[in-house]
Amino acid sequence: MRHANEGRGLEVCGMLAGKDDRAERVFRIRNAHPEPARRYQMDPLDQLRAYREIEEADLAVVAYYHSHPDFAKGELSATDLAQATEGDYALYALVHQRIVYAFAVENGSAREVPVEVTEPA
Repeated sequence: MRHANEGRGLEVCGMLAGKDDRAERVFRIRNAHPEPARRYQMDPLDQLRAYREIEEADLAVVAYYHSHPDFAKGELSATDLAQATEGDYALYALVHQRIVYAFAVENGSAREVPVEVTEPA
């Protein structure tokens, strides 16, 4: 949520890593898309660095996230759904509503799954 709030009207993105579907670490990834106010594309070098750190820490990616800073509905956009891969979880931090939505993508469609946001200890 903090990362999305710091985005100042731009889509932010990143990865959550942990164990047993519980996120322990946040990896902020630069948005490399030429139109970051409307779209996101994870910077490949940042993503590679994150994957290495996750592996070294003996963790797993539990979610990918990005924000929709001015999108009022808690649902995947057509672009999000087209780019999602099977089984991935996409977390959406909708900044103006301070709400997080999580989705599982299966067979080309998304279903919302429960998510609990807690402050780090």
